[in-house]
Parts: sequence; C-alpha cells; structure tokens
Amino acid sequence: MKRIFLLGLALLAFAFAGSAQHREKARQLLDRLADDYRQAACLSIQFSGSQSGSLLLQDNCFVLDCAGIKSWYDGQTQWSYVIQNDEVNISVPTADELDNVHPYAWINRYATAFTFVYAGQKTENGQQVHEVVLTPKTPGELSSISLHINGQGHPTLLRLQAANGGQQTYIITGYQPQKRQPLTAFRFPEKQYPNAEVIDLR
Repeated sequence: MKRIFLLGLALLAFAFAGSAQHREKARQLLDRLADDYRQAACLSIQFSGSQSGSLLLQDNCFVLDCAGIKSWYDGQTQWSYVIQNDEVNISVPTADELDNVHPYAWINRYATAFTFVYAGQKTENGQQVHEVVLTPKTPGELSSISLHINGQGHPTLLRLQAANGGQQTYIITGYQPQKRQPLTAFRFPEKQYPNAEVIDLR
C-alpha cells in the first residue's frame, strides 16, 4: 500500500511539473508575441477564415474592416459603421465586448485576464507551429482562445470559442509593421461618410 501511495505521489509530481513547464512555454511564446507587437510602431494584419478582413493595430487602438462593418477604436470610444445601412453606432465598449469584436484585444492583458497552457506543436501549411490555449479567468461570452504561433513568433491562426458554443477562426495571411499613425486614424472619419446616420449609444 505504501509503495502504491508513493508511486501515486510521484506521478502527481510529474504531472504538476509537466503542467508548470507547459505554462512556462506558453508564457514565453506569448511574451515574445506581445513584445513584437509592442516594439512595432503599428501593425497591419490581414486575415481570412470564418471572415475575411484587415486589422490595423497600435497600442490599445484599432481599425477593423470585416464582414461589411468597419470599426474604429481610439482606446475609449468605438465607432462601428455598417456599410449596407450607411449608419454608424458610437459606443464605449467594455473589455468583454472588445474581446468579441476585436480578435487581438487580449494581447495587452493576457498575463492578468487569462490562464494559458502550451498545447504542443502542429503542422500547418507544411510548417511547424506552436499552439497556446488561453482561458478567461472571469466567465463571459468568450470561452477560450486557441492561438498558433510560427517560428518567427508571429501568429498564424486565431480561434475564438464562445461560451454558447459558437466559434470564429481567423487565418493570418498578412502581418506587416507600419509607421506610427496619428490618433485620428482610429476615429470615425465623418467627412468621408457625410450622409451616415449617427446612432449614439454612449
């Protein structure tokens, strides 16, 4: 009985050590990705998959053009322009709402808002990539994020799993540093849409 007990403790210790190593590997990959993002003055990302579009990132700001909606966010206010209806909705989104609108919103708070684990290597388009799975510490609309990172430390795939079972997969087809943009680039350009109906939800 004592031998079985000691064996059980040894297996438990081995499993814990493996889990800790996987968390550390995930942290290293996420840290490298975040450092790369922060060192870039601005990033331009193109994606396909569940939806196709483009994303311009700078600090906490973004411009997202996807599925007939173009959104600007200056770090506080969000403008969402619906092309079909020629209307723009103005809001001040919560962090949880941003997670569901902006596929890269987690990058500035992964260390505090998520737990994460290294899920191993996968072959993607003939190349080896690392998979990291992030889970929100606080339950919300987002259940988990699965992220693929290549050998250069760049994201190649992002999969958002909703708590209701829905799923969105973004395949990164372009990832280019850009020169720093003025804050106005992340605000709705009213002069370009003079006839748009404005719906202020703040």
